[in-house]
Amino acid sequence: MTTQSYSTGASGNADGRASDFYELLTLARQGDSESTGRLLLWYGNYLSILASTQLDRRLRRRINPSDVVQEAMLAAHRDFADFRGHSEGELLCWLRTIVIHTLHQAYSAHLNVAKRDIRREVSIDEMSSRMEESATNLAA
Repeated sequence: MTTQSYSTGASGNADGRASDFYELLTLARQGDSESTGRLLLWYGNYLSILASTQLDRRLRRRINPSDVVQEAMLAAHRDFADFRGHSEGELLCWLRTIVIHTLHQAYSAHLNVAKRDIRREVSIDEMSSRMEESATNLAA
């Protein structure tokens, strides 16, 4: 696979990027998996920022935002045929929706399951200090 930068387009300007976008979009819609992947990679940084800012602080101990982005990218690649938009803005909106759905799934998997509920977790340091305190109280 060749590595060509699409961050500014082949011609290095906004018009070049727009033509690259439409070319990749057309190829992706025709089922070209590599073009779909290249198109989605353009938005990886944006999705990382989105996942980082939207990830619940309690989940950060268990889930890395990059994992959320990876799951979202896999879903977007798998379901690209469902994308009905025609512009970069519509693609961004669609990808944002997928990231938010992925975050909701992670939230449900980690916060709403009683045995794995993050709210029930106690750090080892906190437990250790409680045990020391209890031992001190018993000795006194």
